Amino acid sequence: TYVRLFYALVGLIVSVVAAIGLLTVAMRKQEHSKWLLRFARLLQKFTDALFNMAYVAVFDYIMFLFNCHYGAPGHPHQFWADVQCFTGRHIILMTVGVATAIIFFFATGLMLVASCDLSPVARGIMASPAAVTRLQVLMLKALFVVAANTMVGVRKVQAVVMLAMALAICALNFKALPFLRLYINDIW
Repeated sequence: TYVRLFYALVGLIVSVVAAIGLLTVAMRKQEHSKWLLRFARLLQKFTDALFNMAYVAVFDYIMFLFNCHYGAPGHPHQFWADVQCFTGRHIILMTVGVATAIIFFFATGLMLVASCDLSPVARGIMASPAAVTRLQVLMLKALFVVAANTMVGVRKVQAVVMLAMALAICALNFKALPFLRLYINDIW
């Protein structure tokens, strides 16, 4: 079940990134159809949900493949004892996972920068003028998820790294208040 959902998520991420690319090319024309504008609005809301709000959950689902006992003989997976991390089918899953995680991370970063708006009357729910702060938070969240999934063999170090990342994320968000809508800052 996990593998099927994983491949469905990979397909979703790749198809959304491709749709964004095609929409960008289509929107270069000066005349836009109503259908194209509706599709653009729908895609923006969907990408806000998938790439911004559910970023950590999606990234964690991808990185769960790397939750292995790297110091143990055979490198078994943390939750699937019969799966060896560096053999056969799992190495293929890990390769697809790395590629998808890279695409997802950079697509999310590009969308964060693209969604930044200096106008105080911006209509986007996630509108923010703080591109640098949001990219720093994105990087810290990625490091948090990587530490949670790859450092299972060194629990104390893992706990310290995860605590440091969480504190840094909180400090950046409290210091900068990156979103124009105050209730989004409260929720975030």
